[in-house]
Amino acid sequence: TKIGTVSPLFSAYAIKGQVKEKSRWFLPLSDLTKKFKICVGGLDPSVDLEDLRQTFSQYGETTSMRIPDGKGFGFVEFANRSNVEEALLKLHRTIIGKQTVYLSWCKNPANNKQFL
Repeated sequence: TKIGTVSPLFSAYAIKGQVKEKSRWFLPLSDLTKKFKICVGGLDPSVDLEDLRQTFSQYGETTSMRIPDGKGFGFVEFANRSNVEEALLKLHRTIIGKQTVYLSWCKNPANNKQFL
């Protein structure tokens, strides 16, 4: 049973009541296929992709960004998990444009099936 993840390269697992650590040089296949995406809620209508790029790129390599028309939210995808974690910590409930934004991990609907 997985009890927690410290980083994409370091995971802890419970095996017969003991916590075992995976090698920090082992990257599970599941991490290679994950998308490290943030949902950005409460976006000011005047914010564009360049504003998001300037704001989020200071926390690491971004791989894609999207703002659906007229929805007041957007998505920012990073190359790795640690960049997402740092951006979430530093930018949640900060102002981008003229409004406070609220950040969260984006959920992958395909992953929800494994927990049902």
